[in-house]
Amino acid sequence: MLPIEIAMTVADYPGHGHMDWDWGAGWWIVMVIAMFLFWGSVIYLLVRAFASNRNGGAEPSDPLQVLDRRLAEGLISPDEYRERKDILAGRRSGSESQD
Repeated sequence: MLPIEIAMTVADYPGHGHMDWDWGAGWWIVMVIAMFLFWGSVIYLLVRAFASNRNGGAEPSDPLQVLDRRLAEGLISPDEYRERKDILAGRRSGSESQD
């Protein structure tokens, strides 16, 4: 039996027709369950949508992009940015001696 057939059977118990305003507890139970399923799925989808966009999507895998993002967010100073960029580029900073 399909779920809708079960719901119709529960709602149409003997002694009450569709034209009667008192349909019994059958429809009430079905509608409450449907309401919870609907709003639960809406909330779930909203949470998933905002959780995936919290960090602007996927984290960049390129170290220079990560470094650029950290400078833009103010997490590192411009001096730190240049030093770390030189290190990533394979160059030594000016304060170190070259052998």
